[in-house]
Amino acid sequence: MTIIAAKQFWKTKEDKKWALFTDDCITIWQAQVSAARKYRPKLREINWKNCDLVIASCGGTREIDLTLNLLEAKLEITKVKNTLDLGVVIQTVLVDARRTVSELSKDPAVWLLILETNTNTLWHVDDYSMFQVPDEWEIVAGSWEQAFFSANKYENFLWSLRLAVKTDEYCEFPIYAYRDWEMYNFYAHQDPYEIEQTLLGNPPSYECEPIPCEEYTEPKWMSENFAAKLW
Repeated sequence: MTIIAAKQFWKTKEDKKWALFTDDCITIWQAQVSAARKYRPKLREINWKNCDLVIASCGGTREIDLTLNLLEAKLEITKVKNTLDLGVVIQTVLVDARRTVSELSKDPAVWLLILETNTNTLWHVDDYSMFQVPDEWEIVAGSWEQAFFSANKYENFLWSLRLAVKTDEYCEFPIYAYRDWEMYNFYAHQDPYEIEQTLLGNPPSYECEPIPCEEYTEPKWMSENFAAKLW
């Protein structure tokens, strides 16, 4: 399990863009390891013909890989005219993938956030169901979903997101984020103000002090500061 999330950030209405978020932890049996270093990034880019997708994935790694491979193969032989066509193609692939995965797995569920970057269109996928996410929504799915919404009663999106990664045993820093063709990675000591300003292309005007966190110990695999560019 892992976590995926999305929210729009903008300086002006013309600059309104979805940002996708995911942590960097996957569970192999009972061990938590880095997805980016030990398996594959949870943010995946698919570029075919007139379609550019960035996909944040959550669920069983084998089920996700099969679903995304089927989607990639379908887009290779299909030319879509608009986002409505693209949504139909994705939904068709999800149904086919669900049927195939059900023959191989007892728990075929996958969660995806699929962003078409040219039109800034976002779909949320829960197993075989799919819907387009309204512009004003904040959306979260995965193992830290409950932790996020518990914190979100009192804090804003980025505070809740960061707190959920800290407190959920199946999540781990860094938080990876995609917005407007750029990939970022954020660590435990970076506060939500710094994260938001970085996403908007405005480096914060102050030196951020590390936030005390005695219960958090940085894993050894993070010490090399793995490349922020994931594809």
